[in-house]
Amino acid sequence: MAEIAPIVGQENALSLLSVLLGKGRVPHALLFTGIEGSGKRAAAIRFAMMCNCLSPDAPCGKCRSCRNIASFVHPDVHLIEPSGAFIKIDQIRELGNILAMKPYEAKMRVVIISGAQAMNPEASNALLKMLEEPPDRTILILTARQKSDLLPTILSRCQLIRFMPVLQNIEQDEDMVRQHERLLNELSSLSSKPINALLAFAESLSKDKERIGDDLNIILSWFRDIALCRFSLEKGQICHHLRNPSMKEMIEAQAYNMPKERILKKIDAVYSAMKNIRANSNLRLTIDLLVMRLAG
Repeated sequence: MAEIAPIVGQENALSLLSVLLGKGRVPHALLFTGIEGSGKRAAAIRFAMMCNCLSPDAPCGKCRSCRNIASFVHPDVHLIEPSGAFIKIDQIRELGNILAMKPYEAKMRVVIISGAQAMNPEASNALLKMLEEPPDRTILILTARQKSDLLPTILSRCQLIRFMPVLQNIEQDEDMVRQHERLLNELSSLSSKPINALLAFAESLSKDKERIGDDLNIILSWFRDIALCRFSLEKGQICHHLRNPSMKEMIEAQAYNMPKERILKKIDAVYSAMKNIRANSNLRLTIDLLVMRLAG
């Protein structure tokens, strides 16, 4: 049986998707917006199942279609994610080649562009052409933190579905805020720390296996903010849409002093660590290497 990820606190969004599907009024493009952890990607996968389930009780999680979608092996359900820091034009061009052909077996072909705010300008423009001439029997689902992260011309061609923040225990929220602040303060001074301090930082990260995924996402957000500011500085623009706005001055200072290529290498190092952890590599060695690369 396919595992259908639970989606908590998003009854309104899921209900709207069910209504659109039930009435046969699903638009060619949907935009799911909401903070990290609100269930956008899980809902996109679930909706792909709903569109293609072979059972009247969709999504059943049992039929061949549901199982293949859950395992990311369905020939007509495609997931696009950032490659390194960004979603690049080559990824969108490859998608265009796929969409030029008819669906292989699905009732509705579904493309999920997860983290669409990471599209670079060239990728955004290439996607816009697809939205202007949508392929037959195809639904594109974009996920992003907020609609302002995308080009207005893309927004105008998507139906917006908002995913609300999931309420958590207040003490948990305070713990998360403190951990977030501690991590950002450590990251801001990594390059000036001696090696024993770097190893101590790596050890503190690798001790909490349950939290390491959240910590790596925070680290990723820090260097993405620096990259965004660096690109803005090079264009003589003001840096907007930071994930860590309370640290804006420090982010701008690091962006000013750090070459673009070096920032992108650090982002790639975080993605590499995430991939290695998913592959069950030695956690301590992975984090040690990551911290050294980030400090380098």
